[in-house]
Amino acid sequence: MATLPLMTQAALLNSLTPNVSPPTPSWWPLAPGYWLLSGLLILVIGLIVLYYHRRRACRQALRHLREIQRSESDQQSRRLHELLRWLAIHHHSMSPGLTPSAFALEIARYHPSNKTPSWFNQHYDPRNNTAIDWDEAERLVRALCRRQPA
Repeated sequence: MATLPLMTQAALLNSLTPNVSPPTPSWWPLAPGYWLLSGLLILVIGLIVLYYHRRRACRQALRHLREIQRSESDQQSRRLHELLRWLAIHHHSMSPGLTPSAFALEIARYHPSNKTPSWFNQHYDPRNNTAIDWDEAERLVRALCRRQPA
């Protein structure tokens, strides 16, 4: 094997550049798998927030129903009617201008027996002393919260 002259070897060694390590990889841009995982995480968080937000109105309505139940008996019928109308307007986008009879027909769709409860419009007639069935009222509020007619 032939060796290079000493001058040529020294020139070759001097012409070499030192080894330089590559820069550290950045965390950005993410690999496609991380984009997919991030998107899935955002979707799950969004669905949880949406579920919580929708159920919040129902929890408030049920809490308000219990307050009405503990209130004075002469105000219970009117306040319960106001609660049901609020749920229908804000949770179902029903028209706020519905007449009492049209509203009663809409509410009947959410009642298990598809009829308007006997206590529903008693605040319009002071002679009507029908007792409010609180279990029936709670089922009606829950049905309105589910947004599904019976």
